[in-house]
Amino acid sequence: MIRLLNLPEWARPDNPVLRYVLGSQPPITRRARMVRFFLLTLAGIVLIFFGYMLATNMFQVPPGQHATDTLLNILFWPTIIIQVIVSIGALGLTASAISEEQRRQTWDSLRSTRSGITLALRARWIAVFYRMRGLLALLMLVRVILIVGILVDLTAFRGGYLDRIINNITPDVDSVVGVVLLSFWMSAALLLPIVALGFDAALGLLISTFAQGRGASVITQVVLALLRLAVVGALLLLMAQFLQNGLTAPAGTPLTQPLDWLLTAAYAVFGDWGLYFLEMENNGTMWATVPYGILIGVVMLAACFVLALLTDLLIAWAVRRAERVG
Repeated sequence: MIRLLNLPEWARPDNPVLRYVLGSQPPITRRARMVRFFLLTLAGIVLIFFGYMLATNMFQVPPGQHATDTLLNILFWPTIIIQVIVSIGALGLTASAISEEQRRQTWDSLRSTRSGITLALRARWIAVFYRMRGLLALLMLVRVILIVGILVDLTAFRGGYLDRIINNITPDVDSVVGVVLLSFWMSAALLLPIVALGFDAALGLLISTFAQGRGASVITQVVLALLRLAVVGALLLLMAQFLQNGLTAPAGTPLTQPLDWLLTAAYAVFGDWGLYFLEMENNGTMWATVPYGILIGVVMLAACFVLALLTDLLIAWAVRRAERVG
């Protein structure tokens, strides 16, 4: 899939710098590939079984009321686990970029070559997508399946399912606007894993300019990984409380509705990357519970562009700092 995109020259797989970065890992034997395939298959089966156990409350209840709901309930936690692995992995693949080149004694050569540092760091960044393409493809596949489920659900009630969901929500919107806003949700849910992966990889590059020693790099990676886990865990817990109790502040206080809206937006962008709301009943419940909740899809899509801009700025900052590293 990556090969089919109109990529800049430095991001193409035939670029010599990128080939050097991708080829810097030791070759994998056929037996190692078979072992890796077996372990990945086993891990996938375990994750799906784990998701099924949670969806059925330890085999006590059905996993869902209909096909899309069942798929989401089973795949939700396995997908969350993969997303955390992708996020932490992207950070780890780039956080030691400079220290690795220094250890190979190639850093001085890169500094003396015109645009050598820029090309090297950009190659390190894009290499994350190549190395994570399998997991990223899984995340995209889950989202595509759920989006197809949404499109099928929209045909219920002779095409009037969306009208039933947006009835009596705030703000009052017609079906055309509802379709547009729903498309923002789906588009953002597809884009967020990609832009989040790029942002984490760019953050890792910047970290490599500060923590150049191997020990410092490892400590920094561990701290940021724990921070990422804490953020995701906190948002998941807060969202679970919100879904159970319906409020993030005592009822009747002025902060109730703004906090509900902010929590939902933060959860969708930074928590599960829009995964939970790729199901129409979940969307309908949230839109009816949180005033102006239907507009969060706009915020999610805007967050994709902001993260993309921040990624570009982080890479540029990392390049400027790397040029001063001795």
